[in-house]
Amino acid sequence: MIKRNVIGKQWFHVFDKDGVRVDVSCTEQEYKDLAKDITPILDGGAWKFSFECLKFDTPNGFIGENEYADDPENGRRIVCLQKGKILSVDSSMVVNDELTPEGLSKYTNRFL
Repeated sequence: MIKRNVIGKQWFHVFDKDGVRVDVSCTEQEYKDLAKDITPILDGGAWKFSFECLKFDTPNGFIGENEYADDPENGRRIVCLQKGKILSVDSSMVVNDELTPEGLSKYTNRFL
């Protein structure tokens, strides 16, 4: 696996546009404005929800297949073996850039 680094956070508003999910990057302040009942707007789209997530040192800011990173918030490791299937594991379950058998078992039991 390739080790990635967390470089901050990123925020998104999620809209439905003609049955298609559209994620739109927003600022932290735009995300916080939700608490003021300010609803995000996208021309032709219906706002569904918004979310905050970690940002990684990758071109798109997301962790990818066969990558992992240390989670600065809780000392665990974030592991992705398949696109979109991300799991937080104990830091001892990634050794020498490899998921241990115990970590692989947890990943497999969760997603397969």
